[in-house]
Amino acid sequence: MANPIGLIDPERMANIPPQFHAHHEVCFHLYDTIGAMLAELEGANLRRFSFKLESEDEIEALRKSPDVMDFLVKSGRMDIAQKSTVGELNLALYADLLHFLFESLRALEKSKFTVAYATLRKPLQENLLYAAWLVADEDEFFKRMKDDPADKLTRSGLTPEEHKEIFRKAIARLEIAGAFHEDVIYDFVYDKNSEIGLAVFMNKANHLVTRKGDRLRTEEWNLNFIFKDPRDTDVYETIYPILAYILFFILQLQISKRQGDPVWRRRLWVGYLDRLL
Repeated sequence: MANPIGLIDPERMANIPPQFHAHHEVCFHLYDTIGAMLAELEGANLRRFSFKLESEDEIEALRKSPDVMDFLVKSGRMDIAQKSTVGELNLALYADLLHFLFESLRALEKSKFTVAYATLRKPLQENLLYAAWLVADEDEFFKRMKDDPADKLTRSGLTPEEHKEIFRKAIARLEIAGAFHEDVIYDFVYDKNSEIGLAVFMNKANHLVTRKGDRLRTEEWNLNFIFKDPRDTDVYETIYPILAYILFFILQLQISKRQGDPVWRRRLWVGYLDRLL
């Protein structure tokens, strides 16, 4: 039996079997660390950027533009437009991810298994992919987002191999690349035929009836999760190892976005180690 770490009041985990208290605390610690990293990035004023106007005509053009982004594009300053957009996007993408993760972790504390799985689906299957894509190939992501995100950024438009290629490229940019593998991430999060992943559970939690694939097909005399006993422990046995792995990957993606700045990278790592120890 794993001893609790002491990060969360045991009364808050009363519905979680004691042998999983430490697992839950580790996941919440990683969640808190991602949030702390986000706060540090927000403090770095990534939304702020500057550029030089070259003439009175440009001053007038900026004044008449509906917004600054429109001016940047029309004046050929796509590098600045990309830097501004990606800086804002990184903050918003992780903030949105954290909102859903928090609700999922809290639902686990209340044995609300369907809610826990349902609120995991978006951050793990979408936010995670886009966060990895921004690390893997920021230029390509920005181009698709600028041109036609509805058709060029939809996850359903990507094949399994394209998912894995995005993760493969992102992992290659991490300082601890050996800790992760694209096949494992895909298996854990997306593969509906996986015997160990979360995709089946997340999809069933979002739909009362499902039919694609043997593992996803709703059983006879059943509706998905409707009759799930909150006293069951199988969810806790399945979810924590996967969630901890994915949360640690997300944390490394955050750190890698500043890997061109050694001073900032050291700040992130020192801050993480301080919280860990």
